Amino acid sequence: MDYTEKLIWSCYGIMELDSRGHNRNRLDDIPTEPEENFVIGISGCTSAGKTTLALLLDVVLREAVCRLASCNRDYNPELPPHTAVIHQDAYFFKDRKESGPEVPVRPVWPEDKFVAGMTGPDDPPMLLMVEDRDRVGSCDVERLARHIDEPDKRRRADVPNPRFLTRMQERAGMQGEDVERDDISPAAATAASQLAPGTLDAAVEAMRDAFRRSAVDGDAKIRSVRLDGNGVPIVPYRFTIVEGFTLFARDPDHEPIGRVSKSGDAEAVALRALRRMQDRFDVALFLAVDREQARRRRFKRERYVDVPQGNRKPGEGWKSGGYFDQVAWPHYERYHQHILPHLAAAYSSDEEVRQQEHGRPWCATKAWERDPCVNGVHVRPAAVSSLDDTLLWASSVVGSVLAARPSQDPDTEM
Repeated sequence: MDYTEKLIWSCYGIMELDSRGHNRNRLDDIPTEPEENFVIGISGCTSAGKTTLALLLDVVLREAVCRLASCNRDYNPELPPHTAVIHQDAYFFKDRKESGPEVPVRPVWPEDKFVAGMTGPDDPPMLLMVEDRDRVGSCDVERLARHIDEPDKRRRADVPNPRFLTRMQERAGMQGEDVERDDISPAAATAASQLAPGTLDAAVEAMRDAFRRSAVDGDAKIRSVRLDGNGVPIVPYRFTIVEGFTLFARDPDHEPIGRVSKSGDAEAVALRALRRMQDRFDVALFLAVDREQARRRRFKRERYVDVPQGNRKPGEGWKSGGYFDQVAWPHYERYHQHILPHLAAAYSSDEEVRQQEHGRPWCATKAWERDPCVNGVHVRPAAVSSLDDTLLWASSVVGSVLAARPSQDPDTEM
């Protein structure tokens, strides 16, 4: 199936979401200010699929709660667009004074010959001085943390690196036509084009099923949805999805909680802000990828391919293979020592218990039964490799956490 066919199937799948017993005519009497912000954090190494998953979860959340609120009634409200996706890449410091120190990187032959200006493998040993973009202090973490609970879209648009957001939508717009939904961005439509037909709808139903498990009196009352005096469903949550490569970072060498770095180290300050942000996440999803797979994925992306086929230009050392090997991956391992060393045990325990308790292998749409969890972080199970299964797993986990939230309706008995 070529790209055009996949996009057509994707657009059909997104529009098909509107045909399941509810409509999308905006109702003025749905509350414009949800009572609580439900925050989902997504992290993992470079090229793990964080941005794609965030965009898709945004679509799934809108639709799942819309269906939930409708309760299969003739009176079917639309979920207001109280969802937001925040990308950590938009918070990179662009001012050289704030962007952090440069680090020496030894280029790798032959993949770095263009970016490093190498003429052959026998060139004298050379080092590139490269901006360290994978260091925690390379982003404005404090502004990112403030924006998580900022309901005003215009204020959230005030980011240090707005070009990231612009280019993401521009690239998506060049790859295909927009879908016929004003609440679906070109980037989300492009992400959906990577899914098999029917996956989006299955993910919506997986999340909705999680809500159903906490239903009281059938479908009359749901813990996270209540009715006003006129019987109009109220959706009390505003959803914020935050994705980034160091959102879950903790550094054992710089554990700064409870103290202030005497040197004013930017990394320690950023780690302290990150720790506060981590406590804000209602759900933390971690996409683990092994080193070789991450490397392979990274250098297939357009921005890491030499011009004219891609966007990598001479002198952009942070896009080199040497930078990945000597800077990016070591940072990833150092910042995630509270997760990575425990993955093998979590995966092994998860599959053994699943087989014992349920008598079958792991199933994406049944992730609520048990999913690997390390220090409060939901880790993508080892059995999951495709984008489709990743979305089904994430939707099920998020739905389960939402379903377990305390009732927003004082008349609902727990």
